[in-house]
Amino acid sequence: MRLRWRQWQQLSHTAGRWTREGVRLPWRCRPVPCRRKQRLLSEQETEFLNKEVQRMLLMKAIRETTDPRVVTSSIYTVPKKDSDKRRPVINLGWVNGHLKTQKFKMTTMKDVK
Repeated sequence: MRLRWRQWQQLSHTAGRWTREGVRLPWRCRPVPCRRKQRLLSEQETEFLNKEVQRMLLMKAIRETTDPRVVTSSIYTVPKKDSDKRRPVINLGWVNGHLKTQKFKMTTMKDVK
């Protein structure tokens, strides 16, 4: 993705910047570095997630780190809708609790007239 940031820039200035520089999170307060507990996974889930992690590393969607100042989140799988396949989920709920949020009213089709 990072190699194609110019194409993303044409779609949106923000998308181009995010692709080129990464997304800066709006912290309300920085979380204390910690390791979140990993739930038990089946052998199939472990095998699937090992392949997914390798794929995400190759895509540079994630990166390995030895930095002790990070929050390590748990990862698991859920079934895809209308399929017997599974998809990975990174549990960022604890991190989300440390971010600034903006409240907004969701527009419905009834509101758009």
